[in-house]
Parts: sequence; structure tokens; C-alpha cells
Amino acid sequence: MRLSATVDGEQPPGGYRYRRHFGDGTQLETSEATTTHVFDREGPCLPRLVMTGQDGRQVLTEAAEAVTVD
Repeated sequence: MRLSATVDGEQPPGGYRYRRHFGDGTQLETSEATTTHVFDREGPCLPRLVMTGQDGRQVLTEAAEAVTVD
């Protein structure tokens, strides 16, 4: 699955850290706004993303509904 972070429909400016919680127990922290993930188990997963700015402020967002892996 390809996951991208956008701000107002645009690629975020540089300097953000992205901590992704894929909902299957896997987490990934990177400076890239886009990543891919292969889910290793079946069932519902609720991906979440925490964006951290250079000033340390954080924003949490999650998928509108669970992703069902089958």
C-alpha cells in the first residue's frame, strides 16, 4: 500500500518527520512524505500518521476508516 502525506493537497515542505503506525503493529519513522508498506497479516488495520515539525509541534491524523487486508 502506498501512503502519502499532504498539506492542503500539496507535498509538505521539507523539515518534517513522519512517524507512521500502520495498524498491524509495524511503525516507521522517516523524513519522506511518501512510503509503501506491505501488510503481513489479514484483518482490519487503522493506519495513523504523526507529523512533527522542526519546532517540535506534532499533528496526528488517521485513516477515515480501517483498511481491510485479505
